[in-house]
Amino acid sequence: TRSGLFGSARAGMVATSEARQRVAQARDLFERGESANRENFRLAEDLLKEAQVLAPTDGEVWAAQAQLSADLRLYSFDRTKARGEAMRLQAERAVKLAPDSFEAQLSYAIYLRAFPGTPQMEEGLRKLQELAARGADRNRVWRELGIALGWSGRYQEALEAFDRANAVRGGDPDALTIKAWMLCSRFGRFEDAERALADAIAIRPTGRAL
Repeated sequence: TRSGLFGSARAGMVATSEARQRVAQARDLFERGESANRENFRLAEDLLKEAQVLAPTDGEVWAAQAQLSADLRLYSFDRTKARGEAMRLQAERAVKLAPDSFEAQLSYAIYLRAFPGTPQMEEGLRKLQELAARGADRNRVWRELGIALGWSGRYQEALEAFDRANAVRGGDPDALTIKAWMLCSRFGRFEDAERALADAIAIRPTGRAL
């Protein structure tokens, strides 16, 4: 019946809204939290699993899950083959469900850039450059571009990308922390690295920066 269809649509909208709330909570834990530790990442994944049950065809949910899987690998919380395969499936699902979504496209580019020294990574780098041109007001796309540039040996460009990430409103302590590591390991610029870390801590005292 017509009322049944409206009721079903309304229920779907409510479920999607609740799923998006869980996505926002998860991102607060694994992207904007002061302490990037296993427990926070585990809580974030629990929230995203709840979101997947509520809205299994919402590409934004799968994009967030793919980005969390990427961070779990990047920060060595879970570098298993299973996690890498899960990241691939999650990113591909996000793009299939929401091909026009910026976050879905970003999650797929992050997946591609996770393979240094391969054609896949070069494709991921190109996609990140395109996304940075489209989403210049998003910290994460510049941070991910900086990582990809660094893995390609383009260190000066990487430093510039990290600065662009931090220039977005609110700053980006994670980008500054990675920048500090690169300044030390690739340039030996320890005083500049200390300044980058001090700036990161002034924005938000994340565990990584401390």
